[in-house]
Amino acid sequence: MRWPTKSQSVSHVRLSPINPRVTYGPTVILNGEMTTTTYWLVFEDCTLESRLGGPSGLGRYIRATKIAGAHIPPWGMLNAGALDVGTPYRCTGYYRTDGSASARIITSDRITPTKTTVWNGIATTDWTYFEFEFTAADIYLVFGSPSATNGEYVEFDDVAADPIIYTPRALWHMKPSGIIIPDLSDNSNDGTIIGATQVNTSMGSALYFDGASSIDITGIASTNKSYTFSTWVKSSLAASPLDYLFDCGTDRLAVAFYGITAGKIGYYDGASWYEWGDAPNDGLWHHLVYLFDDDNSEASLYIDAEQLGTALTYSASIDIGGAAAIGSSRLLNANFFTGYIASLSIYDEVVSTAWITAEYERGLAAGWHTDW
Repeated sequence: MRWPTKSQSVSHVRLSPINPRVTYGPTVILNGEMTTTTYWLVFEDCTLESRLGGPSGLGRYIRATKIAGAHIPPWGMLNAGALDVGTPYRCTGYYRTDGSASARIITSDRITPTKTTVWNGIATTDWTYFEFEFTAADIYLVFGSPSATNGEYVEFDDVAADPIIYTPRALWHMKPSGIIIPDLSDNSNDGTIIGATQVNTSMGSALYFDGASSIDITGIASTNKSYTFSTWVKSSLAASPLDYLFDCGTDRLAVAFYGITAGKIGYYDGASWYEWGDAPNDGLWHHLVYLFDDDNSEASLYIDAEQLGTALTYSASIDIGGAAAIGSSRLLNANFFTGYIASLSIYDEVVSTAWITAEYERGLAAGWHTDW
């Protein structure tokens, strides 16, 4: 079913699960004019209208009006383009209501009653811009109102939902070729293994670092100042100080499993140590994401998609370069990590929490690492 013309409306239409994915350009939902390029369907008890105007200046917007019926809550609009479950998205657009109904955006599979709220908007008669990120738990995005009664409505304009994609500065899956760990990014930051051994684990191929081994990645360089380090690690090493996952020498940035305090996870910026809390040394696999945000002068840590502690100070404006290593100090002669590393990636930006959640959940999914 295509979007109705201004004089038409549609009600009580149920979406079949066999509807094909609909995309427009690089996005799942993108059609500023909200007319016929993107497919919209109605479910629950409402009507849809395509109306002239809207804050985007693109010509038209959409209105969903609640009609009498038994369905509660009265959801309104459904885009027929399926999301990729587990993928992070950034959704933007404008909305307003009749002043009584509130607005909400959910994901739904339209097969079971499962619905996941990803955004809430207040009742307002003013066009209001919204922007948020979410990880797709279901295949459809649904736009409507959780509170509208008969005759009340909600409107949307210039809606887009784009997959969040970050390009790595370096990406190492710990599956060696001889003594080389290939960089799977486009930047050729291959590493040379010094003593670490390849093992097959529940996370696929990993390297075991025995407390005297490392990977030399001298040559990696970035002047972006803001960075993300994402890694899957496992260690049961008794609490001790100064065990590094990454270290470099141009401006000095040591990303540590154990910082200056025994058992505490943190980082070193060349002048001072900063620590978030206890490192996860329980012998299980954990996803660690270190965020270094130069714009806001703070550093954060996520373990298994949950933030540990609060943001710490990050004000050194660090460049990555010079001598660099994985699993030890940059000079390859001290501060050795003991445990397993399955992957490590570095990004020249601070990733979103939606991306962190998606990466963690992807790591838990069976078979995601079989190509390592």
